[in-house]
Amino acid sequence: LPEEGGYDVEIVAQPIPGVPYFVQPGEGLPQDIVTLDPEADKPERVLLTRDLAAEHDAVQAVMTSASALGDPLEGGFHWSLRAPTQTLAMLKQLQALQGEDKLTVEYPKGQTIRLSATVGTEQLSLGVQQQRDWFGVSGKLAIDENRVLDFAQLLAHSRAREGQFVALGDGEYLELTKQLEERLDAMDALLHERQRGLALPNLAATAFNELLDDFEDVELDALWQERIAQAERAKKYVPKLPDNFDAELRDYQVAGYSWMMRLAAWGVGACLADDMGLGKTVQALAVLTARAESGPALVVAPASVTRNWVRETQRFAPGLSPKLVAGSADAAMLTQGEAGDVFIVSYGLLNYIEDTLLPTASVTDDSPQTAAAPLWATLVLDEAQAIKNPATQRSKLLHALPAEYRIAMTGTPIENNLTELWSLFRFLNPGLLGSHQAFSEKYIRPLQRNADDVVLAEQLRRLVHPFLLRRRKDEVLTELPPKTETVLEVIPGEKERALYEAIRREAVDKIANATPEQQRFLVLQQLTRLRQAACHPKLVRPSSKLSSAKLARVGEVIAELRANGHRALVFSQFVKHLKLVRAYVKAAGIPHLYLDGSTPGKKREQLVQSFQSGEADLFLISLKAGGTGLNLTAADYVLHLDPWWNPAVEDQASDRAHRMGQQKPVTVYRFVTAGTIEEQILALHAEKRDLADQVLAGAGGSAGLSVGEMVAMVGG
Repeated sequence: LPEEGGYDVEIVAQPIPGVPYFVQPGEGLPQDIVTLDPEADKPERVLLTRDLAAEHDAVQAVMTSASALGDPLEGGFHWSLRAPTQTLAMLKQLQALQGEDKLTVEYPKGQTIRLSATVGTEQLSLGVQQQRDWFGVSGKLAIDENRVLDFAQLLAHSRAREGQFVALGDGEYLELTKQLEERLDAMDALLHERQRGLALPNLAATAFNELLDDFEDVELDALWQERIAQAERAKKYVPKLPDNFDAELRDYQVAGYSWMMRLAAWGVGACLADDMGLGKTVQALAVLTARAESGPALVVAPASVTRNWVRETQRFAPGLSPKLVAGSADAAMLTQGEAGDVFIVSYGLLNYIEDTLLPTASVTDDSPQTAAAPLWATLVLDEAQAIKNPATQRSKLLHALPAEYRIAMTGTPIENNLTELWSLFRFLNPGLLGSHQAFSEKYIRPLQRNADDVVLAEQLRRLVHPFLLRRRKDEVLTELPPKTETVLEVIPGEKERALYEAIRREAVDKIANATPEQQRFLVLQQLTRLRQAACHPKLVRPSSKLSSAKLARVGEVIAELRANGHRALVFSQFVKHLKLVRAYVKAAGIPHLYLDGSTPGKKREQLVQSFQSGEADLFLISLKAGGTGLNLTAADYVLHLDPWWNPAVEDQASDRAHRMGQQKPVTVYRFVTAGTIEEQILALHAEKRDLADQVLAGAGGSAGLSVGEMVAMVGG
């Protein structure tokens, strides 16, 4: 059926061998006079005797063996197959019967589909050769005695296959064995296409080598053997904890330290992606202590935790010399590092000291001179999601810094989309994921179209798995108290609802009148206004006298928590909202502490220590300024005043309380105003939560929003 892309199949009986005379199996007269070749000059008439029962049994036997046919249509042994895979599966089953001389397959309208062969790993020969900073991979698949298919062509055909069937063109198909199908998928995940052929990143050599065990004909060069041997030596390396390291590590932390040291011996970067609160800092300090003699180290961290790094280094790693780079005036010390020195700098300071970290060429009277950039024995990024945008100057600078060994620590290697993972690995192991364009074409766009593509997600997981270690709290901290999460619905009053609706209609009108170039920025702007309107009228109308139902509900919860002896962290993304809450609790005489992005580093540390020592019942914190890096286990309740687009950010904030050292169950409250955009944001959480875990476990996608989806959230 060319116009429909399917095939009609019919089983008929041929009572006289070699004679094109066909009848419906098992039907008709057992004896009949038939005319053979009626168009001949002298047509021959014969008496035909048929065994109707035998014909019927023969058809049933075919249907049993060719199970891909399924149930026939009414009125005979007739099928209409719409899926090519079903047709090919049926042809494979019929070919087996043909070999037993039980039936003949004919194509009345010409053969437009054919299954040429079934091929496995034994038919594929492969070769790997060093090509500059990557390996070239080539090969041939022997289809039959006279035809071979280039390995690159085989991969291209395999990407478009349906089931285990590969289309070669002109209706010809090959069937791959399950083993070859799985190996091709795994290899394709590791390879990049270049003008000179298929390229394998050096760092993917060990993963690719594991796949070669199933192939009989493989040719490898000496450099490949050397690379594999290096990886095997690192794999067998059993590092010991340094004698001058004073922390008592848990078993999983020792495993994390050993894993990072093995990757250092291998010469590749490591992403420690443990959940918040599992002690990534202390594991990194063990590595820095073990590598102290290799040279100075650089730690880049959020400003809120730089002093915590100094304090924990002094506490657990007395053999190291922590040096806080607190401002551009301290930059000169970065060029004077010695073995055992650990320089600690905030992400926000990077742009001000860029010339020290990466000096530019200077010209003298004699000749151009280039100042040497500091070479770091170990470069650590804490809360490495800070480089999730590869286009920022910060990401580019950190990618360019010369370092012998790189560590990225983050509880959220993917917050919103797979570009963040690409940016992280561009810093850790450049080249592993190819260019961003190639990575986008191979993974990001396909997973945006089909978030349930388990095969593709498994390919990506296989690629990054050797360089990423992720443990969840519920897997390794069985003694950690439980965490309960509850959504508290807020019902706004009539006037507050009317104001929100007015803001929404205003947003719809502005978006409708915007040009396509203006629309994305304008939609984001209006979404922010709607989120603010859902929190408090004063955030969108400063002169408004309307009360806030959410503030009233938050006040009720705070009063109840205090009455029962609980202490809480209160988070908001909007500093203005947080300040309104601060004014409320201050007026109520409730002891509290406050931290936002304007709070100086030394003051942050004092605030944390004050809260931990019991100075206040509430700690009001802006989500961006204090959502990471702080240890606030004195609280057993966490209040999120407004939902963020990605719950992973909220989870990080909640884990300021739910982490090692917490002795009480932790309860997380999310305040959501009914009938507002906050309900839609909460619905998005189901798609976005644990995106990294989903992708790395083999079932994920991208959580980005298109302009159309954002407009729909506004209600336009």
